[in-house]
Amino acid sequence: MKFNVLFFAMLSCFVLSGTAQSNKVSCGGCWSRNAVSLSNRYDSSTKAGRTLEYRIKSPDGTKSAIVIGAFLYLEVGDHRIKSSRGVNFIAEIKWSPDSKAFFVTQSDGGSIGTYYVDVFLAGDENLTWVNPAKTVEKDFKKQYTCQSPETPNIGAVSWIGTSDKLLLIAQVPPHSTCPKMGSFFGYAVSIPSGQILNTYSEKDIFSRWHHKLGGYIRRVPHL
Repeated sequence: MKFNVLFFAMLSCFVLSGTAQSNKVSCGGCWSRNAVSLSNRYDSSTKAGRTLEYRIKSPDGTKSAIVIGAFLYLEVGDHRIKSSRGVNFIAEIKWSPDSKAFFVTQSDGGSIGTYYVDVFLAGDENLTWVNPAKTVEKDFKKQYTCQSPETPNIGAVSWIGTSDKLLLIAQVPPHSTCPKMGSFFGYAVSIPSGQILNTYSEKDIFSRWHHKLGGYIRRVPHL
């Protein structure tokens, strides 16, 4: 029963977040309510499935994160920088309030794949990738066991203040082989180091950041 709840929660979130038309961005991600969903980057109305361009402007309007198919770029003025990291089909993006960074939460295998987070530091002349969750993943793996080794889902919920702190959620994979499937912890981490600053229980996350949570997490409370 728990597996069915988790599966349909994620599936419904994916369907709803991918309903944007043309190249209009869809606000509201599965993990972060204020993120922009990138899950509708291919126009099925054309025979060949035309690839759409998504342009997500920074809060100060001086930069844009651009996603074309699986490719990610930073545009500053008339200068465009291509990232060495790609963007998978199911993904969501959110700029930091100070326009110095953005995160991308994405799945490596569709709606039931493993989710992970990339952070990109956006300078005027460079785009730097950092992994904010390496320490989180190592710490969270101590909190659960599965019948075989399982990598947790990691999703970004919100920037905390500016671009130097990020709230992540680490979730036990929603697989029947994991007794604690679907349960999660929250982590406040420092950017770019990924150092853990604070940890939060499910209760803490729902009470303090419910208004920031994306559709997936909001649909599976208190499992």
